[in-house]
Amino acid sequence: MRFFALVLSLSTMAACTKHNPASCCVTPVQCATYGLDELHACDGILVCDDSGSCVAPQCATAADCTTPDRPFCENQLCVGGCVVDDECASIPDKPHCSSNGACVGCVDSSQCPANMPACDPATNQCTAGMKACVPELLFQRDTLFTNGQIIRIRLDDFVEHPISNGIDTDLYGTWSPDGTRVALVRAGTTLWTVDPDGSNGHQVDSGGSSLLGPPAWSPDGTRLAYTVYPSSGSAEVYSALVTGSAGTILTPAQQAEGPLEYSPDGTKILFISNRTGDYDVFKMDPNGSNQVNLTNRAHDDGVDGAHWFGDGTKIVFTGFFHIWVMGADGSNPVNLTGTITDQGNPRWSSTNQIYYVNSPMAGAQLFVMNANGTNQHPVETDVHNDLEPIPSPDGTMVAWVSDRDSNKEIYVANADGTNPTRVTNSPGHANTAPRWRPCP
Repeated sequence: MRFFALVLSLSTMAACTKHNPASCCVTPVQCATYGLDELHACDGILVCDDSGSCVAPQCATAADCTTPDRPFCENQLCVGGCVVDDECASIPDKPHCSSNGACVGCVDSSQCPANMPACDPATNQCTAGMKACVPELLFQRDTLFTNGQIIRIRLDDFVEHPISNGIDTDLYGTWSPDGTRVALVRAGTTLWTVDPDGSNGHQVDSGGSSLLGPPAWSPDGTRLAYTVYPSSGSAEVYSALVTGSAGTILTPAQQAEGPLEYSPDGTKILFISNRTGDYDVFKMDPNGSNQVNLTNRAHDDGVDGAHWFGDGTKIVFTGFFHIWVMGADGSNPVNLTGTITDQGNPRWSSTNQIYYVNSPMAGAQLFVMNANGTNQHPVETDVHNDLEPIPSPDGTMVAWVSDRDSNKEIYVANADGTNPTRVTNSPGHANTAPRWRPCP
């Protein structure tokens, strides 16, 4: 390629170790190649080409480059495609070779500096936006009866950013699939979405005098499913457009409640119902049709929720105080944890593992196992109660709630339990429901 070939030829010219002092160079790599000890820019409108010569500009955009073997416009010069980063080293602010052969500012966020940490995939430039998967949590402080608030915290600085307005009681904060909005229940009876800083609030629906349960986002981010708990009668599941102002009932006159969860492809919703006399895991279409009892057994199933595996082929749930996995159609239910102790709060990880709580009624301890039930072991060994485990989107970390500090605080650790760190520090308050911000 253009620059690589030049470097190779120069390296073979032992008699010529330094370019003409009048030559130009615009990056440290280019200057080092030519033996120049500082940047040498061109005068006027001239630009420095990859041979170290000042020449007239050839292009402003790629549309100006019509020669097939030089289709890209870089540093106002028409150039050929790159194969490796070295061939882009002489291009100011575009040191990386993209998959299409163009020199760009970045290919992924790991190539960006701390002050511009995010690689924008649309422009291949480093920006000040949030770097993909920078650890960030949403959590709830206190309850409906103690002025509950939703708070956001980044784990690189542990600075808390309230999403709530400090006046209304807010509950059940939930990230949108793209991490750009938060759904929450305000004053117990109204459903809202807000920006991550709490601004641009939009009321989605009101339960009137009825209490609302935690909302669940559809995978495309256009709808929210939630439970309405009337003062009398059965709980029912509703769905509403995030841009709308009134919900549609999905389970009329059929007792149904959360925790709710859309399937990864958005074609089904998991919910819980005791319409048969005990609690069972059900699924239905997003419009409420085709309601199917997936467990239909003579004891309670799914009381702390049921969750889809990442590809939507399996479901994990708590059944009669143990962790079970079954097919998406309810087939082949398997008890993964046996009958010796009680378990609950199961959560899939993107690494094909299941985090759960062992003995949640007494000295609960955070455990993890493979998706088939093998290699069950504690993630940490503190003797206090640990609850609500939730792995990070990339599977490298896990967050949970612990009462080891006399009140409920949020902790995080590496996926294997190493480096446990307390995230919150609020004596006298209960911090619960940690939720990882999705990767952009």
